[in-house]
Amino acid sequence: VRVASAAGAHPLVTIWDSETGSPVTSYPSPFRYSHWRISPKSELIAFVANAKQTNLDSTLFVRLIDGKLLGEARRHPMFYADNHAFSRCGKWFVTASTEASRSEQLDPLLEGTVVVTDLSPISS
Repeated sequence: VRVASAAGAHPLVTIWDSETGSPVTSYPSPFRYSHWRISPKSELIAFVANAKQTNLDSTLFVRLIDGKLLGEARRHPMFYADNHAFSRCGKWFVTASTEASRSEQLDPLLEGTVVVTDLSPISS
């Protein structure tokens, strides 16, 4: 699986078959600007949007292959994309708040705060 997400007026998420290089599907990104991470099992993609300038605090968990919304969480800070991670089993989504990210968050968390979302109700 290969994934690309394009920002802009009409952002798209496109999924490719990594063996053939052919597109499998495309669907609209839920946010114009967000960070995203793919679960280790390549079944879920998380889109994180948390910014004062957009007045938005939402993390959406989407089935990777077809873009179906499976769940939502709040309070995951968005600053650097590498602050977001799925657990190896794919049942948890974790984000760390850093001092640098506090000024960007809609409802700032203290530095060192870790936000954890249990995904077991929506992951296999």
